[in-house]
Amino acid sequence: MQAAFALALLLALLLAFPQSRKDSKGVGLVLLGMGILCLWTIQADAGQWMTAFSSNGGLVVLFFTLPLFGILLSFNDYIRTMGKLFHRYVRKSYGFFSLASVMAGVLGSVMNLGGITLTHELLHPYVSQYGEDRKFAQALSRGNLSMSYWAPCHMSVATVVTYTGISWLELAPIGVFLSLLQLLVICLLFYLTAGKEGRKAQGFETGGASRDVQEEPLSRRDKGVLLQLFWVYAGLILFVAVMNWKTDLPILAIISLVAVAYPFLVSLMMRQTGDYLKDWEIYYRKKLPAIVNQVVLFASVGFFGKAVEISGLGDRMIRLLQLDAWASPCLLTAGIALTMVMLSLIGIHPIVCMITLATTLKPELLGMSALSLAYTYLLGYSVGVIVSPFSAVALTVSALNGRDPWNGLSKHNIGYGIIIIAMFSLVIPWL
Repeated sequence: MQAAFALALLLALLLAFPQSRKDSKGVGLVLLGMGILCLWTIQADAGQWMTAFSSNGGLVVLFFTLPLFGILLSFNDYIRTMGKLFHRYVRKSYGFFSLASVMAGVLGSVMNLGGITLTHELLHPYVSQYGEDRKFAQALSRGNLSMSYWAPCHMSVATVVTYTGISWLELAPIGVFLSLLQLLVICLLFYLTAGKEGRKAQGFETGGASRDVQEEPLSRRDKGVLLQLFWVYAGLILFVAVMNWKTDLPILAIISLVAVAYPFLVSLMMRQTGDYLKDWEIYYRKKLPAIVNQVVLFASVGFFGKAVEISGLGDRMIRLLQLDAWASPCLLTAGIALTMVMLSLIGIHPIVCMITLATTLKPELLGMSALSLAYTYLLGYSVGVIVSPFSAVALTVSALNGRDPWNGLSKHNIGYGIIIIAMFSLVIPWL
């Protein structure tokens, strides 16, 4: 079975590689080359090669299925109703960007990067009335990554669960707390940086004329649509939790199965099977071919991480850092997170660092609990992704605002990242 899975993953990589971006090809070749070198130096046997190559197969499969969550938003007029809700109640600049962060986080907790795209499509027409694209980019990226402490569709959570052995049910409760805390910090920073103008009530312009949107209350139908949207998302999270509790399947398999099954079940309940089939056709023709970069990146990342583990090189590198000799768990938390962030700035994805650290660091030797160490990795990932100009988040935002990833997003998140690491390094060791 493992041999068949490894061959299928190899075939997917060979098919995806010619279609991927140059940066993905470069990173993939470097990681594959280093992994091959690690295994060659220890004269690994065929079983070890197969284990290394198939180790990240679950993450690759997850990327194939994640876009299916987007089908859920086609079953009702959720986007228009959410827009109407914003128009009526969001009257100040800092409130607009704060709620944009919350929306990007809530949608991202189910759809990952799709939360950024949908929030942008919904709210971008009104950005000029509240501020500038720079703040909107900050809101989208910060809000989306705030949920990476617990949301099962985020690669950070899937990777931590896979490589630390901690179950998602153990990780999620405090992870939700950390996500809410991070959202609170995001909103506070938008308030503090808004200035006097940003705290004044604004009015929307509709059809070229200013209009008081408070005269347009939400109808009973609008409230019903919003309530339905809440239950759709609540049911999704509950579905994942129940399957994790009642089955022995790994979390990656659970999320992939839920991505396929849950939208179909919802379409049956809402009698929307026609829309479901149309969205499946769009997924097959447009979304599936666009996943080539993720296939190349995560197949190579998994191979490299497992090769480092098998060769013992990771253990030796971490021992050289003498992390177990650090006097303070708070400093250790900050040190690990900052290491992931600094490497992300030069193009090394935080997932690579996370896999390497998780396969070599032993929490009992560091004076930290396994959960605290897991949240430390998630902290480094959360900040590393939004400051890296090479991340999928930066590239997605760049495609939306038309600016290069560094000037359009990454450099504007560095100060925020330092604040988050400083604060969370004081909280995480005591969880």
